[in-house]
Amino acid sequence: YRKLSRNASAVIAVSDAVRQYCIDTEGIAADRVLTVVNGIDTERFAPLPAGERAAARAELGLTAAEQLLLFVGRLNEQKAPDGFVRLIWKLRASGLPVHGFLCGQGPLEAELRALIDGGPGGVNLLGLRDDIPRLLGAADLFVSTSRNEGLPLNVMEAMAAGTPFCAPELAQISELCREDDDLAACLYPVPPPTGEPAEELITAWAEHVTRCLADPERRARCGRAGRQIILSRFSLERMVQRHEELYEALLNGRS
Repeated sequence: YRKLSRNASAVIAVSDAVRQYCIDTEGIAADRVLTVVNGIDTERFAPLPAGERAAARAELGLTAAEQLLLFVGRLNEQKAPDGFVRLIWKLRASGLPVHGFLCGQGPLEAELRALIDGGPGGVNLLGLRDDIPRLLGAADLFVSTSRNEGLPLNVMEAMAAGTPFCAPELAQISELCREDDDLAACLYPVPPPTGEPAEELITAWAEHVTRCLADPERRARCGRAGRQIILSRFSLERMVQRHEELYEALLNGRS
């Protein structure tokens, strides 16, 4: 990064936290690093009409009494998908009628399938999907278990879809929630950098998720607030405009 940056007119970071990492850890000059946050297509990722939501849930085999928890992400160490599986089992053991679905592929896929097949049930691995907006619209709660993030597209897509979420209290995710107390209350402790999340951590996550699932009015508020934040600060149009402004400035020879 440091070597490449010497030949670059600018280095784009997807969040202020990533920008600071580039400066502090990668040693890139501060005046070369600009923050241009990720943008979300808010027409593609949008709340589902009630009829479509019911149809999507029925296709997954859910009953009206079951609650759908969704994980979307690469199945690798960073995203800690095994933590999601163990969280679902913890919730089900406490009597909650939840069912977990994971979407994605990655190096941990075979290991994850073996874990799920050897467990008590209630978790399905859906693999790579092209209908994520629809699945988000059908979910009662989107769940992230990431160890670190730049600016997480999966959480932002859930917000754009009006889907409430629970996620680790990483700086990059907290940045998305700073405008709303209900959203901030959905953040839980961050998993360790490597290794299996401890049982105490899974229990803490389960307590957060249980509170969210028990309060449908709060989840509805979170869904509305999340979508409004994406519309106002993280739209695709806003991201494109910032890139356009940067290119025009560079072409015109301005700093």
